Amino acid sequence: MIRELHVHADGRAVAPDPLTLAAQRLATSVGRQWTEEAGFRSLLRPNPLRLQWSTTDRPVVLGGLSEQPVRQHGDRHELVEMFRALPHRRLVILGAPGAGKTVLALLLVLALLDDLADNDPVPVLMTASSWNPQEEHLHTWLVRRLVEEYPGLADERTYGPNAAIRLVTEGRIIPIIDGLDETPEGAHAAALDALDRGSAGNHPLVVTCRTMEYAAAVEAGGTVLSRAAVVEIAPVDPVDVTGFLGSAGPSAHRRWQPVLDRLRTRPDAPLARALTSPLMVALARTVYTDPQHDPAELLDPARFAEQTAIEGHLLDSFVSAAYHQQPEVPGRTWSSRRSRYPADQAQEWLRFLAEHLDRLHTRDLAWWEVVHAVSSRTRGLLAALTSSLLAAVTGFLADGPANGVFDVLGYILWFGLAPFVVFLRGYVPRPLHIELTFHATAGRVLRRFAVGFAIGFTLGIAYGLDYPLALIAGLAPGFALASYTWWSIPTDVTQVSSPATVLRRERLATAAFGSILGAAFGVVVGLVYGFAANLTLSTGQAALAGVAAAAAMGVWGYVQYGRAAGLLYGLTGGLVAGLTAASAYAGPIKNPALLGLVYGLVFALTIGYGGVLSRAWGVFLLHRTWLALCGRLPWRLMAFLDDAHRRGILRQAGGVYQFRHALLQDHLARPRDEGRQDHSSGIPQQRGH
Repeated sequence: MIRELHVHADGRAVAPDPLTLAAQRLATSVGRQWTEEAGFRSLLRPNPLRLQWSTTDRPVVLGGLSEQPVRQHGDRHELVEMFRALPHRRLVILGAPGAGKTVLALLLVLALLDDLADNDPVPVLMTASSWNPQEEHLHTWLVRRLVEEYPGLADERTYGPNAAIRLVTEGRIIPIIDGLDETPEGAHAAALDALDRGSAGNHPLVVTCRTMEYAAAVEAGGTVLSRAAVVEIAPVDPVDVTGFLGSAGPSAHRRWQPVLDRLRTRPDAPLARALTSPLMVALARTVYTDPQHDPAELLDPARFAEQTAIEGHLLDSFVSAAYHQQPEVPGRTWSSRRSRYPADQAQEWLRFLAEHLDRLHTRDLAWWEVVHAVSSRTRGLLAALTSSLLAAVTGFLADGPANGVFDVLGYILWFGLAPFVVFLRGYVPRPLHIELTFHATAGRVLRRFAVGFAIGFTLGIAYGLDYPLALIAGLAPGFALASYTWWSIPTDVTQVSSPATVLRRERLATAAFGSILGAAFGVVVGLVYGFAANLTLSTGQAALAGVAAAAAMGVWGYVQYGRAAGLLYGLTGGLVAGLTAASAYAGPIKNPALLGLVYGLVFALTIGYGGVLSRAWGVFLLHRTWLALCGRLPWRLMAFLDDAHRRGILRQAGGVYQFRHALLQDHLARPRDEGRQDHSSGIPQQRGH
């Protein structure tokens, strides 16, 4: 791994320039990220399944535009040597579904990092499923993914301005783009063309793609990836299958012996063809790890006369087998409580998630997009009902049963209408990557404090507070608005995004956002109801109070949800606040100090919940709870996903999970009465990819 120091000719060690420092720390982060993931996928075991490749003879390489390497075939170690020897270091890896393209790409990243020199570009593995080449330029997508997965790169004080952009445009990274076929269906040719144009200037590049999809893209677009060597992963050799399946010990070898004999004597049989896929070999090993399950059943000609029947059986049995095994976590003690998921129930939850991804036409399982598993109408109703419950309590405490029906309905309208409209229109916030920092923030703090103070002071005067109390009322929103200056992007680029870290940071941001908003408004209304001389205002004062409340709530709604919500919150808030200010107070609490305390707390909860509901974690929490109540997902969804990851059912790609393989996702998402898909054809059903 590279060092964070340069040594001059005179022996002096000096710190590198900011961009080089960013590249060095990025390399450290990438190495840690994929070494851990390789461990979860059992890719670093002593006897991994051997993957072999050879240069392709398919018509996807045009003379003069592509490089032909000196080495024509080999295994993963020789692929690294071949790649380093390429003058332009541009490589396309092709293979059938389940051939091991992602595994080979991951191992290539780790191998390149092993002896990375100071100025070598950093290999960065990215999945292509989040890229639409018809809507987003290659560099824009690369920069976006870099900042999403390694948010510390956005720290300008440490790495200079636009570090991620410069890493991409100056060729300081090697994009290793996995799954070009997972770009939107119909855009594969455009993706290939975008890669060729976007990586001009001798920038290194590695791309993996299913063979048939790549050939179709070349034919449709009439172009190839210029100056790129093209290799194709070969079917697994029966000798390697024998070694892999029998490596679990003498008992495993004895149980597998009848199958291994059949592979040797009938290399063209359906079973032998099925086990030429590394994916199917790995699934078979998992399914038959339990000594109670005999792999010899695969020799039954009545059940498994076709290759598709064998592949379907392995896909069907894999999830159940994974949940009957205890996941191995190097260096950690696995909690038995967390791992007690009934196999049948876990499979139903995974099936629901696969169908959810299928509807979204994506391979990326992002926790903040689970909301899409709930209809927009239900999302709107859930947001409105939960907000209205708190609002109803607020209205009752404010105005009591005498004015209760009118005022409570007014509060429900105030806090229920805008969330309903916003979520009905499909509002889904994305998570924030933030941490607390106070460096060089004084100027922005003062400016924001002034704006917040003016809002709070005006509200206090409008509701009849004397000047000293109005000044105090202005401090809370002033501090609230200023405090956002102290939240910034993380400064450590070695902190890799993972579903857990993204959730943790977003939960922190959400809690801070909701608490600060709630406290600011709670202090103001608590002072008003606790210390105002007369809670029943004149018509002119009520109008002023309504205007001030409309302005404050409009700004609050705009900050949370945007212009439409700001308008709704402003209109309803101003109307309700003005009318209730003009009505006689008849609430259940008569002591002004106690009223101010209680009403301030309840109003703070109402406003704070609105703030929480505007952030990704709040939306996720609400709809995950609803889905758990409906039995579609577990209550502790993230723990379940983490457990599935450790069992090898899911894989992790930055801040999102993916199913172990697209074939597994498609299999789980398929209607249960649908016929088996011919996995060996190399062209499985494409569900919008």
